[in-house]
Amino acid sequence: MKNYEKGLFQSISMKPVIDLNKYPITKNPLYQFIDNDAQMGFRVPDVSMFGMLKISAEGHPDALAYEYYGAKCTYADIVKRIEYISNAYYEIGVRKGEIVTVLMANTPEAVLTIYALNRIGAVANIVHPLSGQEEIKHYINSSDSKVLLCMDMCVPKIKNIVNETDLNRVIVASAGESMPVALKTAYSFTNKNKKHFPKEDKRFIGWSRFVKNVKTRVKEYLPTGDDNDEACVILHSGGTTGTPKDIMLSNRNFNSFSMQAIITLSDVSVGDKILAILPIFHGFGLGVCVHVSF
Repeated sequence: MKNYEKGLFQSISMKPVIDLNKYPITKNPLYQFIDNDAQMGFRVPDVSMFGMLKISAEGHPDALAYEYYGAKCTYADIVKRIEYISNAYYEIGVRKGEIVTVLMANTPEAVLTIYALNRIGAVANIVHPLSGQEEIKHYINSSDSKVLLCMDMCVPKIKNIVNETDLNRVIVASAGESMPVALKTAYSFTNKNKKHFPKEDKRFIGWSRFVKNVKTRVKEYLPTGDDNDEACVILHSGGTTGTPKDIMLSNRNFNSFSMQAIITLSDVSVGDKILAILPIFHGFGLGVCVHVSF
C-alpha cells in the first residue's frame, strides 16, 4: 500500500478500514506535467459515494463533517442522518434505479438527500433552483421523476407544472431547516411567504413532516464491479449549444475524482475547512466542495 493510501485510510483509525491492494491502480499521466516525482496512479475503493463517506466516518467519527450557519454535524452523525433520510425516501416508494429530482441550493437537506438516494441505489437528478418552470418540467419529465425535493422559493413554479408531470410527491424544504433555532425562527419570519404550498394537494409535503416518525429500515445498496459504473447522479450542462444536456455520473466517477483530489491536495487534512460556495448542481460544487471534502 502506498504512503498516501496509508495516510488516507489508516492514520486516523490506526487500522485498515479498506484493503486498497485488492483494486487495480488507475494511471494518471497528467501528473507528469506537475511533478516528475508525483504519484502516477491511485486505487479506487469499489464502493458507492455513500460507502466512501462511511470510510471517512469510520476513521474519524467525532470530526466535524459540515457546518451550516453555525449548526454543526460530525461524521458519525452525518452517517446516521443519511441512513434515516434514505429510509424516509424508501418509505414513500423510492427504489433502486429510480430518479429523484433535486431542485435545491447548498443546504444540508439537499446534500443528505443525494447521499441518502445513493445509499439505496437511487439516482439524484440535480437541477438549478433558478431554472424556468418549463425547463424544470423538462428535467422532471425527461428523467421520469416521481419524487421532487424542492426549495420553498420554487413552489410557485412547481404548482404551475405539477399536473403536467408524473410527480406523486413534492417535498418542500426551506433554506432555514437546519439553521440554529434563533436563526431559523428569524429566517422563517422574514421568508414566511415562501413556504406556502397547497395543503389540499396531498402530493406536497414539508421536509419536517417528511422525515417525521419514519418506521422503515432499508438495507444499504452495495454496488461492486460494473454496478459502480451505473449512473448515480445526473447533472445538466449547456455545453457549446446552450441546450441542456444530461450528464450521467457514476459512483466510480466521483470516487476516482476524490482519490485524485486527495493526492493533489496533499496539504489538506482532517479538521481543515473548505467553503462550499459552488452549487451542488455543478460538477465542481458537488465533486470538490462536497464529496472530496467528506
